[in-house]
Amino acid sequence: MILRADSIQKRFETRWVLRDASLSLSTGEIVLLMGANGSGRTTFAQILATLIHPDRGEVRFEGEPVGKRPSGINRRPVTA
Repeated sequence: MILRADSIQKRFETRWVLRDASLSLSTGEIVLLMGANGSGRTTFAQILATLIHPDRGEVRFEGEPVGKRPSGINRRPVTA
């Protein structure tokens, strides 16, 4: 597992945008996020890209929580 998101939740003011979103990706897999306008696709993608932090849940890259070193994740090479 190269990227794993478990029980991601995000709220903006009083509105929940994501509730318990999870994802597991291995090397070579491709994902398409689909949903209606306002369903949280962009927010989920931004959390996975470490651009914003979830209110709850955890994202791991190569087994390491991204919240501890978000600036370093984007610069690390992907290992097979």
